Amino acid sequence: LDESADMHAWVKQIMSNYGYDVNFDADQGLGHGGVGVDMYVPPIQVNYTAREDCPEEYAKLKRNELFEDYIGKQGHEVTYGFDLAKLLTDDSGAVTGAIFDTKSGFVQVNAKNTIMTTGGYAANAVMLDALNPILSKCLTASDWTPGNTGMGIKAAMWAGAMKDPQSAAFVFDRGAVEPGTKAGWTKESLESGQPMLPSTGQFNPGSQPFLKMNLHGERFFNESANYDWAPHAAASQPGGVYLEVWDGNFAEDIERFHSLGCASLTRVMVNTVGMGTDAYLQEWIEKGIVVKADTLEELADGLKLEGDHKKQFLATIDRYNELFDAQEDADFGKEPYLLSQMRTAPFYGVTLGGTLLDTSDGLRINADMQVLNTDAEVIPGLYAAGDCGGSVFADGYYNLTHGMACGRALTFARHAVNHIAGKKA
Repeated sequence: LDESADMHAWVKQIMSNYGYDVNFDADQGLGHGGVGVDMYVPPIQVNYTAREDCPEEYAKLKRNELFEDYIGKQGHEVTYGFDLAKLLTDDSGAVTGAIFDTKSGFVQVNAKNTIMTTGGYAANAVMLDALNPILSKCLTASDWTPGNTGMGIKAAMWAGAMKDPQSAAFVFDRGAVEPGTKAGWTKESLESGQPMLPSTGQFNPGSQPFLKMNLHGERFFNESANYDWAPHAAASQPGGVYLEVWDGNFAEDIERFHSLGCASLTRVMVNTVGMGTDAYLQEWIEKGIVVKADTLEELADGLKLEGDHKKQFLATIDRYNELFDAQEDADFGKEPYLLSQMRTAPFYGVTLGGTLLDTSDGLRINADMQVLNTDAEVIPGLYAAGDCGGSVFADGYYNLTHGMACGRALTFARHAVNHIAGKKA
């Protein structure tokens, strides 16, 4: 909190020099989750977009590519191909460097200070199942970095570090899969000894507060919820997945919803950039993941609902239309402005589960990002930031404070470097 403004000013100057301007987006006054309830969290966010005078060579850079270019211009080098094997310690317990596994063999690097920014353990199925048993019941897609194997956390623990006791996974409600798919590790991947989920990536409209139902056609939670609420609730539902449906008023609805955070991408691409509904959804329709139909009965068929489940699906839609007309969600209490209709063709539906981005239950740290041992004492020479560092989240990602994950990573890492250099952050 004390240093986030300084961090933004620092990043803003870097981005400005590369031809990027900062954009500010905020709640429209309705307050996501803040109408008719006692708690109100005003969500705000900032993004960077290329100016017209931004050089083409910079405009095509991804975020981390731009930062690496900046690092190089400062006279430093990012070296790849170094897989962490272990941290080195002296007789006092201080960390004095690390050993890495490289193509040329093991390499030892001595250092006065080491900052662990190796991410979480999302790519380690064994750690996931051990620390987050609910995830295998509700995940359908992966969006993690393959290098997030938890090795940094384990290496630090081998050196005496303490880990957060409570797990905290970054789960998003965007794991779109083909109709009929169930959540969890696929049978084939388990048999091969390399657990994988049915899909990859994120279907951003999954975070929009449209009507959602289980595979029996029943509405089972308030869709105006944090990213991980739907997948976690679905863990107790048939197949660990759920259905999301909307009608031809998609563009108008998402503009009214005005979702923020990374969920705003749907609104920005469909309306602000001007792609429109058809172009935005076409790829997913062609993949057979999003179902598009002229009637609600055809939509139910496309989502593989039969018999009583199909009847319940249609009845739930009728009930939801009644709630929209009344502008009151008497069933689950969703804010009126987040209600929508299912009356205008074409109709759309998708099967969803959770997408796992990463984990944030990392190493216990103090206010200077120094890693603590199991007696809550500082381990000299060892720092942690980003998802490898803990002491912030528990149970999940508090996404009502938009940008908290990236903002925390940047602010904490900058503080750690300044602390090592003896500078005031």
